[in-house]
Amino acid sequence: MKKNKIIKLIMATVITTLAMTLCACGNGVKQKMDTGITHLNNGEYEEAKKDLDEVLKKDPNNIEAKNLEQIIIDFNNAETEYKNNNFSKAKEELDKLPSEYSNYSIKEKIEELKKNVNIKLEEIEKVNSKLDDINKVLSENKLKEVEKEIEAFNGTTLTEEQSKKLEAIKNELNVKIEKKAEEERIKKEKAEKKRIEKEKKAKEEKLKKLKEQESKNLGNIHYVNEKLGIQMELPTDWRGHYKAYEYDKGITFKYVNKNNPNVYGTFLFIHKLRDEKDASSHVDDSHIIDINGSKFQISSTSDIGCNAEEFGEIEILKEFSKLRKQKSLIYRTIRAYKK
Repeated sequence: MKKNKIIKLIMATVITTLAMTLCACGNGVKQKMDTGITHLNNGEYEEAKKDLDEVLKKDPNNIEAKNLEQIIIDFNNAETEYKNNNFSKAKEELDKLPSEYSNYSIKEKIEELKKNVNIKLEEIEKVNSKLDDINKVLSENKLKEVEKEIEAFNGTTLTEEQSKKLEAIKNELNVKIEKKAEEERIKKEKAEKKRIEKEKKAKEEKLKKLKEQESKNLGNIHYVNEKLGIQMELPTDWRGHYKAYEYDKGITFKYVNKNNPNVYGTFLFIHKLRDEKDASSHVDDSHIIDINGSKFQISSTSDIGCNAEEFGEIEILKEFSKLRKQKSLIYRTIRAYKK
């Protein structure tokens, strides 16, 4: 009887100890899980992954931990591919993301990255389509038209594959131009050969200088603000029609007209924020972007238009409206600047 009591006492002790151990383990898993989620929501992804790894060591079948870890891995991979200009691969990584990401604050960064990736892929698709069109025109031997289309690519950012394709078009164009020139030269009378060569040389030199001058005026306007640490590309059509007013926390781009200095208008505001709460709500077409940890609000306002109508300058007003619409082209080019 006494022996049975001892056995029962030992079993009770073992069961109690086991229960306390399991409870402590469960509490440890929950605590690490909560810490991991907090790190995730704070954007501390490396710390969050460490916490989730510990959870999975103790509880390998924890579905939520597996999903969260996969979200972090896929998002980091997508960001890396995006920064390396591998936009298709970035999209593949984003497409693999578990749908549960929408339950956490990482959703905003993921959705923003998806948006940027789609923009880049659309831009690439447009350029690919344009290159195909140029190839078709080249096959029809419309060489002058091809030259103009190639010039339109000045200032355009191309992928490695697109650059090779454009270079191949240029090479083929040069071959065709040379062939055509040779065919025309052969047709000329020998007596006029020297005169023709002299005129051709003078014409080519003049054309070269003209193209050099045109190339300086083509492409976007590169603007740098060292104080704010940002740079951007302004639309080509703004050349000679804008002035940048810089101040401590921002820039205002205003319209100018050389023919009538009394006419003014506002294209765009860029303002550096202390935080997102500092953003103005009394503006239109507002965008908030993050550049190296600093937030900027890019906006315009319908209250400040152009006073051209007061002077009866309807054509100037039309010009202002046309140029102002191009402000959206600036948004995706704003980036950090370092000396």
